[in-house]
Amino acid sequence: MIALLVAFAILIPASGGRAGGLVDDDLKTAARFEAQAEYQRAAEAFARVLRLEPGNRKAKSGLSRVAGPAIADRLASARSFEESRRFTDAQIELSTAVQLLDRIESAGLALGDEFDVNAAYEGLIDRWVENFHGEALAAQEDEMWSAAVAHLRKIEALRPGYRDTRARLVEVWTAWGNQELDQRMYRSAADRFVEASRVPGKTDDAAANQAAAIMAALGAHALEKGAYRASIRDYRLAMMVAPDAVRPGVLEKAESCARTCLSLAAGFDPETGLEASRVEQLGAEIRKLVADRGSRFLLVIQRGSGDRSPCDPRPPAGSPEVAAADQPRRIRATVELTSQTMLRSPATSRNSEFRSRQTIGDEIVGESVVVIRIYEEVFSGVMTGTITLTDQKSGRISPPIPFRVQAEATAQWVKDTGSLLATGTSVRSTGNASRPGVPGLDRLIRIDDQRQQARSRLGESLFQEFAAEATRLILESVDAEPEMSDPASIDLGFLSAADE
Repeated sequence: MIALLVAFAILIPASGGRAGGLVDDDLKTAARFEAQAEYQRAAEAFARVLRLEPGNRKAKSGLSRVAGPAIADRLASARSFEESRRFTDAQIELSTAVQLLDRIESAGLALGDEFDVNAAYEGLIDRWVENFHGEALAAQEDEMWSAAVAHLRKIEALRPGYRDTRARLVEVWTAWGNQELDQRMYRSAADRFVEASRVPGKTDDAAANQAAAIMAALGAHALEKGAYRASIRDYRLAMMVAPDAVRPGVLEKAESCARTCLSLAAGFDPETGLEASRVEQLGAEIRKLVADRGSRFLLVIQRGSGDRSPCDPRPPAGSPEVAAADQPRRIRATVELTSQTMLRSPATSRNSEFRSRQTIGDEIVGESVVVIRIYEEVFSGVMTGTITLTDQKSGRISPPIPFRVQAEATAQWVKDTGSLLATGTSVRSTGNASRPGVPGLDRLIRIDDQRQQARSRLGESLFQEFAAEATRLILESVDAEPEMSDPASIDLGFLSAADE
């Protein structure tokens, strides 16, 4: 117990000593800054002392001396920056003064009435906002839309709802959109009208409807050109802005046209030596990969699933009749394995060194270095195939798409136990000690097993590579839509003729 009290007594002065050292250092620093007339830095040093020791009389007295000159410096600096139109720098100076005033008040000190820092700060913001307002008006008059928007947004950030800022934002966004509309920059124009419709407190249904009409017209154009996924994106954007901008059934039509129903079959040339069951597994693997990696527009038909409603050619109940041209694409992909070749390279050998332990039961009775000659054979293989795509609506068959994959596997083995070359001298041994043991030696001796395992690994690698490459080619062929540029002109009616 006495030992604990002694230890506790020792710890207290140590902790106090560290704090005391910091206090002394900051007081010396503050005094040095005060002597150099760097009142702001002196005030910060005195404030640090008061955070450690709120009742420190030297720090309070010092802060009381330097606070007034420090704030006066900040106010003077802010006025100088403002005269140079450097409002951001002036704001930083006055923010620093406000923070210093808060520290003075928290220390229980007070300054004279000549330092109305908060009023100075608010006055600066008012003048800054008025400056932005003048610049925004000038930019708007010169049709410098981006500059006008930037100035008006800064006003809104500093003084939300200031004068006519929000109404003027609507004007600028709308004028900008109309200008881009005249220049046939349709998508950009729609973005401007959307911004006009979202100005706080200034709901503009006309701008929203105009933006939605443009996006709906772009969607109709994309649908007419067969860019179904682009059409869906544009229709959805239109509906987000104005839900009634797209006629009922049009989006469903685009969704149906964008969909591809894919059936897949796998075949093989009997000379490849593969079993039919293995080819079935290959087809199943490709179907799985295509389903996992394809987009939401690609539906892989699973045989025997009993659920083919998304690819059912009949129109869904309760919806208008859908023309044959508006049905999903139906593609049959046939993957044919045309050849498989496996080669074995001539064996090479190398010596490998192992540190071997000799044991009697669980007891280690000796150690030696063992050199083993390991033989190595590399098995390489190539699989080739083709993919044929059949459009089941038109009957059109694509030319076969050839592809090729390759892989390697290595077999390692030793010829027999005579391949062991023991070198070095045992640390200690007895006649009852077992033969030097090398981990995995029994496995390495079985040459036929090693070769068979290498062939199996090679076959599995080729299988996976073949499935992955076939999947890539199928998706590249049936699950992609070329990018389409915006049209040179569009019908800006509520809906284009393509939607009729």
